[in-house]
Amino acid sequence: MSVKTYPGADINSDHNPVVVDIKIRRFVKFKLDPRQKRIDIRKLKNPAQRTQISQKLENRLKEIERSIDNEFDENIESSWVLKKSLTTTRKTDIGFANNIKKHG
Repeated sequence: MSVKTYPGADINSDHNPVVVDIKIRRFVKFKLDPRQKRIDIRKLKNPAQRTQISQKLENRLKEIERSIDNEFDENIESSWVLKKSLTTTRKTDIGFANNIKKHG
């Protein structure tokens, strides 16, 4: 960046004109993670699918409970496994809803 004043310019003013030479770089925006997708609740309204999904989830939770009982230690890893099993159930069995934007 360079700044220059021109005191002898042909302007009828008692101010000195100032000229600035600036180099501008393009600002790069970082994209944030998209919002968490919503669960497709419509699948849970069907009783047959609801029981099937709940049975799968119960089986996964029983496996986690057995592994925690064997260790006699409830730590961060066990809660992480619980969260992971819930998210995999959400992704694989239930699925995500399509975001339909309503224009009003």
